[in-house]
Amino acid sequence: LSAWNALLDASAECEDLRNAERLFDQMTQEGISPDRVTLHTLIKASAQACDLQAAERWFAYAQSSGVGVGVDTINLMVHACGKARDPASKKKTPDALRARQYFDHIARSGHRPDHVSWGSLINVYAESGDVRSADTVFRAMEQAGHIASVIELSQLIKACGIARPKRP
Repeated sequence: LSAWNALLDASAECEDLRNAERLFDQMTQEGISPDRVTLHTLIKASAQACDLQAAERWFAYAQSSGVGVGVDTINLMVHACGKARDPASKKKTPDALRARQYFDHIARSGHRPDHVSWGSLINVYAESGDVRSADTVFRAMEQAGHIASVIELSQLIKACGIARPKRP
């Protein structure tokens, strides 16, 4: 299984979701059952390919298969929402609403958001140019006891840059 997971991860790093899915099919046809790492890697490959629908399909598979998902996998879903692209136009279309739903899923599943959780959600709002929401999440992160790093501060600055109207 480790060798299969390594091959899947290589496909994810190359943003080659189709190859990762082909490898998954081959693996399961050979009677090898996926584990949590396998499904996490397929979600990662989907996020790297900016394919939110595929990420959601693999997330649902992970939940229904009984393999389970942890904070790290839910964080990947928030990240995938920030990288989403419209399938037809290939234009970047971050989905802040779904990102927030996945973020809220962390607490509903009995976990606590970690630094990656908070940073991923701030980044989705930054990618959307939604400075107010990025700032609100940033402040909630601090109230929850997380000390901001340069990453979260940079994401707030990015939100301001994206939101600023372009000059002619």
